Amino acid sequence: IEKSWIRVLADETFFSIAPLLAKPSVDLLHLYRFRNIGPITANRGYNPRNARNNSKQEHKQQHSVTNNYETNICEVLLRLRPDLPRNERRIIHQALTSNRRRDFETSTKHDIPLNEGNGSRNTTAIAVQWSRSALQGSHKKRKRNNGNEKKSDMITAIFCVLRKEQCEHQVAINKLSHALKCRVGDIGMAGIKDMQAVTYQFITLRDVDMKKVHGADVLLDRGKLIGSK
Repeated sequence: IEKSWIRVLADETFFSIAPLLAKPSVDLLHLYRFRNIGPITANRGYNPRNARNNSKQEHKQQHSVTNNYETNICEVLLRLRPDLPRNERRIIHQALTSNRRRDFETSTKHDIPLNEGNGSRNTTAIAVQWSRSALQGSHKKRKRNNGNEKKSDMITAIFCVLRKEQCEHQVAINKLSHALKCRVGDIGMAGIKDMQAVTYQFITLRDVDMKKVHGADVLLDRGKLIGSK
């Protein structure tokens, strides 16, 4: 009998602070989502040279004190138990900021409603935000990725005709690669032609400067690269 198995991996990173929260099943879920979204999504307009202004703008952009991670992704609020002693808040601060990477920064906020709606009891909450180092790291990564995307968008290919005489296919490719100072993989040939005959075939040259092509063309005309005239 064939049996189907489902493998589940439990992330226990923030489990230790669950007993200290008033709504752990809700707030921890938002915290995990906040972490998984990452600082790149949460701070698309981040500028490391203007970190203070960025922080002020983030607070203005927050729509409410509720944990709506889709509309308020600048911070997550962890609502504490109303009876939680003040000295035990340190446990949460340390649990979120003591890792080596120091991805998060925390602060304390007061008079946060436990539930939505009027007449809800208020409590204290720990606000979790991305640290400056995490924002700077994501900014550099995004900038680096954008640079790679621009490079990939600028890939060009030159389409030309190769005249070959008394030269084996692979030898011709190697000599072209040497003349153009490019990789063999950047040269594309349409089929394999006869070695002895005078043949013409289409080739493509990927990311090769036109000046190098003209230089190689001069050598080809002289018969120094392909064939022996």
